[in-house]
Amino acid sequence: MKKKEWEQNINYTIHPRVIIGARACDIHGLIKLDKVLMKGKFPSPYYVSRRKNTFLIGLDHEPQKDCFCRSLDTDVVTHGFDIYMTYIGDEYFLQINSSKAFNLLKNIKKAEITKKDESAFIKEQERIRKMFETKMEITGLSSLMDIEFKSDVWKKYGDKCLSCGSCSMVWGFISL
Repeated sequence: MKKKEWEQNINYTIHPRVIIGARACDIHGLIKLDKVLMKGKFPSPYYVSRRKNTFLIGLDHEPQKDCFCRSLDTDVVTHGFDIYMTYIGDEYFLQINSSKAFNLLKNIKKAEITKKDESAFIKEQERIRKMFETKMEITGLSSLMDIEFKSDVWKKYGDKCLSCGSCSMVWGFISL
């Protein structure tokens, strides 16, 4: 009798999607995930497929009172998005950061950037930066994390772990 071989059919069919309103700190988080899940030693085909089919529109915002992203230098972002928007009065100042965004906007009527627009953009960026109240001391944070690597708290929660992998599915639910 001949052994039947088992075959697995894996589909990475991901429909294109648009995320609107991502904050700078959220985009920094995605950049970190990209380093691990796209550019790491073992890229995740699911993550790569989903990320490549995502059009990301970032948006500047006034920070919440307890927002600490300025302390972590994640309050400003220069890459990791397709379009980043800053409200400058009656219009938005758009930063285009991908060929997808350029191609999307090339046939849409838009105003040329004026000196007044540039000035309004810079003023708005400064106004937002000054609104951050929460300051965290992060000096030595990576060393502290190394020291705490063998902390009892990890053993406490690790002992409860069933190795089911549900915690790794959180990204899947967040990114739907």
